[in-house]
Amino acid sequence: MKTKNVVFGGALLAALLGLAPRACVAQLKPDMLQKIHDAMPTKPQVAPAQARKVLIYTRANGFVHSSIPYGAEALRILGEKTGAYTATISDDPVSFEPDTLKQYDVVVFESTTGDALLPKDFGKLDEAAKKTAKDNEARYKTGLLDFVNGGKGFVGIHAATDCYYSWPEYGKLSGGYFSGHPWHEKVGISNQDPTNPVNAAFEGKDFEITDEIYQFKDYSRGNQRVLTGLDLAKTNMTKGGINRTDGDFAVSWIKNFGQGRMFYCSLGHREEIYWNPMILKYYLAGIQFAAGDLKADTAALPLPEATKAQLRALLETPRAPEDVKDTVQGLYAGTYLPSKQAGVAPKPVTVNVVAWGGGEYRAVVDLPDGDKTKRVEVPLKKDAGGKFTVSGNAGDADWTGALDNGKLTLSGGGEFDLARSNTQSPTLGLKAPANAVVLMPFEDGKPTNMSEWQNSRWQLMTDGSVMVNGTGDQRTKREFGDMRLHVEFKPPLKGEARGQGRGNSGVYLQDRYEVQVLDSFGWPPRDNESGGIYQIAVPKLNAALPPTEWQTYDMAFRAPRLNADGTVKAPAQVTVYLNGQLIHDNVVIPRSTGGAISNTQVAKAPLRLQDHQNPVRFRNFWVVEENFADDQPLPSPLKAN
Repeated sequence: MKTKNVVFGGALLAALLGLAPRACVAQLKPDMLQKIHDAMPTKPQVAPAQARKVLIYTRANGFVHSSIPYGAEALRILGEKTGAYTATISDDPVSFEPDTLKQYDVVVFESTTGDALLPKDFGKLDEAAKKTAKDNEARYKTGLLDFVNGGKGFVGIHAATDCYYSWPEYGKLSGGYFSGHPWHEKVGISNQDPTNPVNAAFEGKDFEITDEIYQFKDYSRGNQRVLTGLDLAKTNMTKGGINRTDGDFAVSWIKNFGQGRMFYCSLGHREEIYWNPMILKYYLAGIQFAAGDLKADTAALPLPEATKAQLRALLETPRAPEDVKDTVQGLYAGTYLPSKQAGVAPKPVTVNVVAWGGGEYRAVVDLPDGDKTKRVEVPLKKDAGGKFTVSGNAGDADWTGALDNGKLTLSGGGEFDLARSNTQSPTLGLKAPANAVVLMPFEDGKPTNMSEWQNSRWQLMTDGSVMVNGTGDQRTKREFGDMRLHVEFKPPLKGEARGQGRGNSGVYLQDRYEVQVLDSFGWPPRDNESGGIYQIAVPKLNAALPPTEWQTYDMAFRAPRLNADGTVKAPAQVTVYLNGQLIHDNVVIPRSTGGAISNTQVAKAPLRLQDHQNPVRFRNFWVVEENFADDQPLPSPLKAN
């Protein structure tokens, strides 16, 4: 069994913290582990009635959070430092064998995702091994339910609700399922049960925190006691991707389950959550409740009147249109003078001005640094006179400058003289050839036709596009193999959001291979930024345009070639142009990407557009079915039209 009674990055640090060396925290950063240790409470909220043992389970068969090892180690140290329990960390489903499971008092699912009781390599197993794994999974499911029903405890942290959507009993145990995260920013948290001992860490107060905040489906306040929820007055409720209309955005809750108990808290996406002293005390209280040591009322509570009033106020406030333009952000082109010395000529240069939220922007400058470049983010803020100015230090230089009427001047790591450049994709509006399957016919001002798609609930827009609206992914009714495709998309403006919160969606080829859709304007290319083949291939360059601008994908895709027995003879392959620029050239896709419908490779399957709770728009989507040669490079999708 792969257990990880993990430690800090080295023996010296371990000795410093008074911990015995263990197997494997070498991949964790010592400074972050030190922060976790320093934030720990030193005593339990209540003395345990007996020695308690906790299983911290970390298997993620869907999205894998980078915070998982930090969270698991923090929960282990939490028990050790306070004496509330001893913990074992494991990512192996064998932990749920009856003779192993019965030794524990509480099972913690630490950001588990997908079918978490299957082995990680399930898709690579032969049929006999798959059957064994599925048989084991069925036993482990029954064993977990019997474990809690029989009087033990279950705790879910963050992505534990992103598990087992096809297992209804798990949804009843966890209290609901993940249904998107519109917020990854500072939000207000309402303490909705201030006298409950599980909430003692909050000292009867509301608070604010920065994290990825979930909303839920198959959730009912009447089925559990909600402890905390969003403070709507201190949270941005005007963004896209919010699909609950009742104001009930629970963050944590407790409930009885048979003779046992469960605690869930959706905080925990970001690593720094695990060195927040208040949240660590909260996790400790939740685990002690689940173990049966901390007694608390589990009767359901109604939505607070204050939250209802906040919801009414929001409904009465007019909302800005989703496609509002930002005339400040964008590409600025001009000249760069690295030195005022005689004989030094100015060089052509471009600078990306990126919306940062709260009326602020960042001018992203790539300064020469030897034979490489150094990325510098120079802040632009509006002064009292309404003019955007630059003042401060960035990239080891003091910067000054101003942005006025489309003109940007910067002085710091050189002298920049720039003007806003309105660019668009050269393939924007590309007409479908006569032999194309038109999936989204486009004519400006007329609603598109979605009859080729399975989900009829996406919102038809008056500009001829369709908008993601939190009602689920979109799949074609037809299946495709080899193909060329063209699709146009527009990410929303979400300046306050960071990373994957900025207009997230994706185009899934054969429902298995995601080409990322995101507002990645101004960021370095990555496999999870716009144009990335998720978890597999980084784009050659970042060709993304600013959000709220229409952008284009043009792709040539060769489906995997299969042997007679269904095994893969040759993996899938793709060439991708983003906004007319080549970003992937005959890239082999050796496996399914994250979020795929299956790890099994097939000759034909539907296309999918991802609903990631962001109001991304799509239009002018068409496909030409092809039969590409096996032994030749893929032709350019631009030259073939």
